[in-house]
Amino acid sequence: MSSVTDNMSLKGLSTWPNDGQIFPAKRNRRFDCEKLQATVDTSDKIYWGAICYNAGTSQPNDMEVVGVDWGEAETEGQIYICIPEKGDIRFPFTTSNANFPGLILPTTSVTLTDYCFTANQHCIVTELIAGMEHWATLGVAGSHNCVRGQLYFTTAAGHLVVGDAPAGGAPDEQRHGWLCLRTTTNQNWGFFRYLGLVGADAA
Repeated sequence: MSSVTDNMSLKGLSTWPNDGQIFPAKRNRRFDCEKLQATVDTSDKIYWGAICYNAGTSQPNDMEVVGVDWGEAETEGQIYICIPEKGDIRFPFTTSNANFPGLILPTTSVTLTDYCFTANQHCIVTELIAGMEHWATLGVAGSHNCVRGQLYFTTAAGHLVVGDAPAGGAPDEQRHGWLCLRTTTNQNWGFFRYLGLVGADAA
């Protein structure tokens, strides 16, 4: 049984992203959420909602999906999220997702590569700035939980996962961090506030 727990600060927010919308406008009035033209560097890695970085491998705007503990190296300070374009149906109808075929379903187990771009395809990304609130994927098994108020970090697949907050007064490293804003059960998506680089314990 899937569920989304409401709270007073998120009344009226949908339970997962809408077509063309990762950043709810009402929650991001302070930010431009600029859409940047990018290309996909490697096949079967980047999808709508993936946390990624500008690799600049063969093209200056080549994007790659982030790794685990992203931000621990000094060269990992800037990150982006791949966003859907309204009405885009470039991905095949591999599931019963008739409305938004490119968005990973909220509660169904899916094959991630069905929703991934191929190498050199065009994509749109937005740079994440501390304070932005957005939808992000927890995984694709349809069974992921997240808890309001917990700290989340990146995984190797560009998803977010609850992490190890610093224990004691000396964190081992810094990572890009997110604050979960909504408790969800058995969902592929969660709603988060990006915090920027935060202290963390090494995984």
